[in-house]
This record gives sequence, C-alpha cells and structure tokens, in this order.
Amino acid sequence: MRKEIIIVGAGKIGINIATKLSLANEAVIVIDKNPNKLSYLPVTFSGFSVHGNACDYPVLEKNYGNTAKMIIVATPNDDDNILIAHMAKFLFDIPKVIVRLNDPNKGVLFENQQIEVVYPYTLSVNELDGFLKELD
Repeated sequence: MRKEIIIVGAGKIGINIATKLSLANEAVIVIDKNPNKLSYLPVTFSGFSVHGNACDYPVLEKNYGNTAKMIIVATPNDDDNILIAHMAKFLFDIPKVIVRLNDPNKGVLFENQQIEVVYPYTLSVNELDGFLKELD
C-alpha cells in the first residue's frame, strides 16, 4: 500500500507543505540537494529529510519512490521539475504527481499525462486581477 508523500525542494513552498502534511500525520520525505535548506524544517516536523538530487534515479528509488502515494515537485528549476515529475509518474508509477513550473509555456510537456501543474505566476496574476476587480 502506498503511503508516503515526497516533497522535492526545501524552499519556502516545500517546507510549508511538508510541515502542514507532517502535522496532519502524513509520512513525509523532503528531498533537497542543498543540505542547508533542509535545516529550515521546524522541530515539529516528524518526517524524514534527505540530502540528495531527486533527478538521480537512485535518490528517488532509495527514498520511497516505489511506495509513495504522492510527490510534489517544487524546486526553483523548471527543467529539474519536469524531469523529476516524469520520472515519478512513468518510472515509479506514483499515483499523484504535482509539479510547480515558473514558465507557463512549459506546461505543454504535461498535456494528457495525468500530472497536475501549478504556476505561481498564473496564481499571482489571478489574485491581483481579483484585487483590481474590487476597485470597480
């Protein structure tokens, strides 16, 4: 039975999501190639932190890639995120794959692939549009 949630990227988004999931008693693994970023996980975090590059097949394989129920890929590098999301879906068959992309034009790489994409740029523009409509 798949039970782990993998978070790739220990930036502000990754840390916050990992913390919320950990507080909800989920089995969380945070992977980042920068060990300093992993130190930002709060003391309340009950999951695992892994120093490694998730672009490397063995890193995902050793850290529950075969048994994870979800992976959230949120590094600042779109190209890394694209590779990791495709590996997660097609090599490890992780059922729920969510990827963060900065460039909305790269979303075409995920069409019809059952991979969910989040665009911070689009979310920000939509939020600002809402504020502007309030002025009318």
